[in-house]
Amino acid sequence: EKIQIESLIDDRMFTICWAGNDAWSKSLNTANYDDPKSEQAKLWHRFIFLDGKSPGLANDQLLRNLNQNHTNPRWADYGTLFGITRYSFVALTDEELGKNLVLPHLQSMYFQIALLSLLQRASILRFSEKITEIAANPDQKGYLEKSKALYMQYLHFVNKIYFREVTPQEQGIELYRMMQEKMDIPRDIDTLKQEIAEFHQLLDLENESRQTKAMNTLTIVGSALLAPSLILSYFGLSSFPELPKDQYCAFTAMAAFVAFLGSISALFTAYGWVQNWKKHILISLLICTILIFIWAINLPFIYLKE
Repeated sequence: EKIQIESLIDDRMFTICWAGNDAWSKSLNTANYDDPKSEQAKLWHRFIFLDGKSPGLANDQLLRNLNQNHTNPRWADYGTLFGITRYSFVALTDEELGKNLVLPHLQSMYFQIALLSLLQRASILRFSEKITEIAANPDQKGYLEKSKALYMQYLHFVNKIYFREVTPQEQGIELYRMMQEKMDIPRDIDTLKQEIAEFHQLLDLENESRQTKAMNTLTIVGSALLAPSLILSYFGLSSFPELPKDQYCAFTAMAAFVAFLGSISALFTAYGWVQNWKKHILISLLICTILIFIWAINLPFIYLKE
């Protein structure tokens, strides 16, 4: 009856921000947005990574690489830059162009792209947790039902939530792919796919193990019942001269005893075969079973001779 909320990703708030600044926008272009000597490039780095006072690094080459890897420079010569990390989506434009054109997209389509990417990232983490939780308790009640439900949820996620493309707009496709890359979603999807495959291999192995145990049990029980059935069938179908009453009672009791010994011997032979006992033990049990059958076959003639 209670709803429990857990944090699946880190507690850092995802930030979507548009900055409309004519002077700053005109100072950045394709040639200098990644220049570590430029104060405007450092400011752009701080804006992308939400660093308030400084870029948070002292390595010019690293700053250049980060600015290049986390910036979409399609409209850089017009002073329009988009920056994406796993916890931010920012845009820099001049004031008039941004307010009329970029900001509406940022508040609608790009907002939805960020929301969808966060949903995908959280779902992947949740699936990994559920796989670990279910696989750690294979003997729990409803194990198979939970496994099937998890797989159905995974298929629903792949078909309904994990989209390869979300818009026909070229820039939207670029930004969506970039956000997927910065959140490591394609990599995590491949890892999740592998985890799901390995999890189902585990389920298949467990099902095969259960079936093997069931077949072994049937083999043991069948072997135990086969021996007395053959012996008693032999006595019932074979025609022997009638025995005196005192010998007939003794013969019946001995036949039942021999059938019982055959059952026990066959039971241990089958059990030893299933459990991979040592060969000399299995050979001994098999010889014992054969001798009991020979004894059972010759039992009527022993009483006739007497």
